[in-house]
Amino acid sequence: MNEFYTKNKTVLAILVGAVIIGGALYFSRTPAPISESSGARSNIFDSLSGSDSNVKSAQSPNSNCLIKGNISSSGKIYHMPGCGSYEKTVIDTSAGEKWFCFEQEATAAGWRKAKNCP
Repeated sequence: MNEFYTKNKTVLAILVGAVIIGGALYFSRTPAPISESSGARSNIFDSLSGSDSNVKSAQSPNSNCLIKGNISSSGKIYHMPGCGSYEKTVIDTSAGEKWFCFEQEATAAGWRKAKNCP
């Protein structure tokens, strides 16, 4: 089991909604289970990032999910706090934009980091 964890801890962290600090997993929240009544989710983080609601927002519905996934003419771009256009970026979930809790989640979903991010 320890060898499996060592080789796969990054994947495990993404799957269970955790971060790795100093080689240890830390859990911020447990993703909501998928239920038959709610239908399939596009990924296990949707319940955390507020992707199920169709609203325009400059603030995340979840204070732990601060990465903005914006769709522009340049494609799918994510903005992290500290990026040049973070404050002015508004997320429209009805247009496919979304909030991410982890940078790895955004990149795994095919989004790229904004060029004005440090």
